[in-house]
Amino acid sequence: MTDTIQTPIDTPAGEATEAEEFLHLDPAAIIIGSNVRTDLRADHKEFRKSIKERGVLEAVTVYRNEDGQYVLLRGQRRTVTAAEVGTPTGRIPARVVPQPDDADRIGDQMVENIHRAGMRETEIVAGVEQLALIGVSAAQIAKRTSIDRSTVNAALAVSKADQTRNRLESGDLTLEKAAIFAERARPRRRRAPGACTDHALGRLGRACRPEAARRSRRARGVRRRGRAAAGRGTASAVRAGGRRGGRVAGAGGHAHP
Repeated sequence: MTDTIQTPIDTPAGEATEAEEFLHLDPAAIIIGSNVRTDLRADHKEFRKSIKERGVLEAVTVYRNEDGQYVLLRGQRRTVTAAEVGTPTGRIPARVVPQPDDADRIGDQMVENIHRAGMRETEIVAGVEQLALIGVSAAQIAKRTSIDRSTVNAALAVSKADQTRNRLESGDLTLEKAAIFAERARPRRRRAPGACTDHALGRLGRACRPEAARRSRRARGVRRRGRAAAGRGTASAVRAGGRRGGRVAGAGGHAHP
């Protein structure tokens, strides 16, 4: 059984209005939905005591699934603790919202936890990874979660390096240092033969610099050999001309040595 309170939502003139629904639910009956936060820290004595004596003061957020069950979106610590220690009424306040898509759900959960109690860095990595897997770009992740872009990039790098991620989870590395190790450990792709064509040298930039340098050295070598060959050819021509001049002079009887 639930208590329902409906409040009107202000909307522009001419648009349909929809009531926002607030319920009082049994916390044990709420389904704990997917959440980027894994560390509930619900063992804090003062927090548990407050829930038991005063109940949950700030409403949690839920949505109805296809079966009519209430699934938790925000307020995981409060709901889990209330289910464990109880409340004076046996219920907690809940705000019912439409079911969000995964990108909105993950982003909202990260914003709530980062800017309240500070998520662990491993949880930030997990959340960023989940958003990336459903196609959200790094720029959009930063915008949705209000995390600076450098942290998003670091989390993405660590999410792709299992050993470095394990060191982060064990507390051996900070996210910043883990990102450096992840970048160093990332295998460098080798270009297939012919990938750095004359056209690609300018287009692929840094990836083709070694090939461009090799081609430049070969070209300089060819030019040096060409100049040397030309020099030898000129000297031979001069010597041959001299010999021919001597023979002609001898034939005229004027230039015998």
